[in-house]
Amino acid sequence: MHILKNWFNDFKFPISLDYLSKALIIFMVLVIVVTSIARLRAPISLKKYNNVVMLSQQKTQPYSQYYAQQLLPQQINHVMYFKLMWIHQKERAQIQHYAAVDAKDNW
Repeated sequence: MHILKNWFNDFKFPISLDYLSKALIIFMVLVIVVTSIARLRAPISLKKYNNVVMLSQQKTQPYSQYYAQQLLPQQINHVMYFKLMWIHQKERAQIQHYAAVDAKDNW
């Protein structure tokens, strides 16, 4: 790096190599952030849409069912889909943790 820095300084550019490398890193981070935001706002695939339809028709997880039914009339992007999956996973964990009690389970 030191040899490259000396070689770069020999050409008497008005921009230093440190400034140029920092600008390149900032540019790459901005490209990654913009690409991620654009991808999150894109519509979901057909397979994921079918998963939303399935969740809207099931009866065992009412919060997931309600949120999925709210999503169906509109175009669903990845942010909405990930929120639905988070609700679904949280509700599944609660159901597994608090198993249903049958009337015959009186101690």
